[in-house]
Amino acid sequence: MEKLRIGNYETLYDLWKRLREEYGEEEALKVVNNISKELIVKEAKKDKYVFEKVLIKELLKDSRRERYIKEKLLWTIRFLRDVINLSAEPSVELNYRNCFLWRDLMRLRKQRLKERFLREILETHKTVHVFAKKFYESLKEENYISAYFYYQNCVKNSYALISLLSAVRLKEVSEELKKDPLTGLLNRRFLIPIFEDVLELSMYTELPFSVAIIDLDDFKKINDTYGHLVGDCVLKNVAKIIRKNLRKSDYIFRYGGEEFLVLLPSTGLEDAVNILEKLRRAVERTEIECEGHKINVTVSIGVCSDIYTGDKSPEDYINCADQKLYEAKKEGKNRVIF
Repeated sequence: MEKLRIGNYETLYDLWKRLREEYGEEEALKVVNNISKELIVKEAKKDKYVFEKVLIKELLKDSRRERYIKEKLLWTIRFLRDVINLSAEPSVELNYRNCFLWRDLMRLRKQRLKERFLREILETHKTVHVFAKKFYESLKEENYISAYFYYQNCVKNSYALISLLSAVRLKEVSEELKKDPLTGLLNRRFLIPIFEDVLELSMYTELPFSVAIIDLDDFKKINDTYGHLVGDCVLKNVAKIIRKNLRKSDYIFRYGGEEFLVLLPSTGLEDAVNILEKLRRAVERTEIECEGHKINVTVSIGVCSDIYTGDKSPEDYINCADQKLYEAKKEGKNRVIF
């Protein structure tokens, strides 16, 4: 059989189907198994390079959160060395309960880390170890098709775990920053430094992020009708609704008079739109009581997503979200445009 090059087919499954028709199932599985073996080594080399870049940067920092990230990076790099060498004898701890990260985070349940956020980190950490264990088992059996599947899922969840741990660190930093006095949200002057951290996180983990601008519809009419005290009250209540409907890892800024800007680390477009659509409906359904008045408001939202590669600035992404917001206003308000 002519040697097949990696990347000739869209998926390994497509390749297997074609070969099965031409050469039979046994020969098809043999070829796909060998190609899976090549893919494992090839992708592990690329992933190891990315994780080592992140580790070099993290070694320059020194705090508890950075220690978590460093430990998990070192674990992942050791795992990737085994993968590249196709070593079925693990050089990493496979029992997630014996891992440093698990033990230390379990001690934080009653401390500063929010319970919901902690559960997400612990579950992702467990998933990484489960897939790693299955990878080594498949390697021992020389079942490279399964090993490739488990490898991909282990690395995917490792990226997600690093992203979650970094989000905790950024979140704790943001809590120390001065908040907007009216809404209690993050002050706009801290937007760019935090945005740059989110971009850096996206570049090193190769995970997407999203940015959204939220604008109250017809806010001038509220001020003109009820006065600025009521307008301030409406802004405070909308800020509460936004906080309630976004996640602990998201950043919410008072961006302008009646505008809010939201950064969603490690969040692709589909997930961001779902989150923001839920928020839009929550605002629409809420009757806000201010100074004896019951007021219903709506918001328009523009959102953009990307995986950062170093070629754009925070302002580029903000302008993108602002343009989508403009389209939302133009199309009739009270909607999410992306």
